Amino acid sequence: MSGVYVIADLHGRFDLLCRAIDIIEADAGEAGGTFIVLGDFVDRGPQSRSIIDLLMAGPQRPNWQWVILQGNHEAMMLECLDNPGILRWWIGNGGGQTLQSYGYEAGDKLHPLKIPAAHLDWLRSLPITHEDAHRIYVHAGVPSHQEVADAKPETLQWMLYPSEDTYGDAEIHDDAAHVSGKHIVHGHHQSASHPLLKPHRTNLDSFAWATGHSAIGVFDDAIAGGPVRILDAIGRPDARFGA
Repeated sequence: MSGVYVIADLHGRFDLLCRAIDIIEADAGEAGGTFIVLGDFVDRGPQSRSIIDLLMAGPQRPNWQWVILQGNHEAMMLECLDNPGILRWWIGNGGGQTLQSYGYEAGDKLHPLKIPAAHLDWLRSLPITHEDAHRIYVHAGVPSHQEVADAKPETLQWMLYPSEDTYGDAEIHDDAAHVSGKHIVHGHHQSASHPLLKPHRTNLDSFAWATGHSAIGVFDDAIAGGPVRILDAIGRPDARFGA
């Protein structure tokens, strides 16, 4: 088996990233594999900068490929830092915690910017999707009728599939098998009950920043479809949720 290990929506939970990497490397052993992060590793939780430092450094063991995707929160961070007039949009969606991880305190001016230019350049360079023989990896999803190349980047990063708790202003797309026949692996739509395993897609956003639980999807390069196993990185729930 050639393993592909996937996590989603860490949102500043550096502790869960470290636990996940330890679990994944122990599971794969010397064979290594591919580690995919489905975006939204910044905002809300306390240690976005530490996550970026670690992901930028890349794998520390041989036989590993790391694929880091840009989610809607990374895109929002970059857009708002480039356009300070809309900064409140990002701050209200967890960006304040990201700024604190870079040493900002209440009342500090944004400029001179404390976020290293190298971090911003790296975030801008991240791909939005990744494909292999059997699956499409993306932050939010892919419209079932569109090839990935034909979908708008903002759709791939922001769309939702229908559910009872979709948002009124969200771009909603049918929950159907993708035209390519490939399995979609995504995050973005959070729930403490995830991972959500369907025949045509897997949602790994397990509300990690609040629950302290990051689901790790394990996929086999030789087998089409969803994960062959789910591993769990467990930490403390966020105190703001009273758990």
